Amino acid sequence: MQDAGLGVRTATAMAHSADGGDAPSPRECARTFVIGDEDHTLGNALRHVLNRHPQTHLAGYTVPHPSEQSVNLRVQTKGAKSSREVLAEACGQLEEMCDVVAKKFEGAMEEHKSAMHE
Repeated sequence: MQDAGLGVRTATAMAHSADGGDAPSPRECARTFVIGDEDHTLGNALRHVLNRHPQTHLAGYTVPHPSEQSVNLRVQTKGAKSSREVLAEACGQLEEMCDVVAKKFEGAMEEHKSAMHE
């Protein structure tokens, strides 16, 4: 496994070549990312956003064991982009979604506070 920074380790998927040898898959289309100190909350959110990405062929996650705080996130792309690129884009989209929710929540709290003071 390789360290991809921020507590994320990756395991490159291997494809069998015609001569029977193993070689890294083209353009790193299939990869498993191990995200430490996380659980179903992030795993399910990323899976959802990844599956909506047009270049995602497959996205899924597992939590190896309830006592382990890590998520194994599997990403396979259609080939135009690497799994790292698609995951980075999905993380950006998820961050934008969280920002929208936070703004709506803050607005609702302000409305509630205003109503309480009337």
